[in-house]
Amino acid sequence: VQARFRNSLTYGRPLSSSPLSQSPHHNTPSYPPPVILEKSTGTSIVLSWEKPTINGGKAVSGYELWMDYWEGGESFMVFDGTDQPNTLEHTITTSDVGPQSQVLETGRQYQFKV
Repeated sequence: VQARFRNSLTYGRPLSSSPLSQSPHHNTPSYPPPVILEKSTGTSIVLSWEKPTINGGKAVSGYELWMDYWEGGESFMVFDGTDQPNTLEHTITTSDVGPQSQVLETGRQYQFKV
């Protein structure tokens, strides 16, 4: 970074910052590996995921699991694991009603992401 200062006569010489540059202390974590289908029955789906390989310099504090209909459309959260960094599995059943009144339907295909 450089700065130049001005008075009523003119600009002064440019001054460089010290240090010249610096990297941020923390970055976002890498993407976790794809969600794993552990078990599927006529009434439930058990999903799991792994921690990201790069945490960005700070411990991961939790996960959100998002679901989308296979045909596409808008994703919606089905699990909010904020402040649950050790929760790496979630079960969704046909009796669950999600935050936007979505229901898991038998025989339908879904996509999931963390």
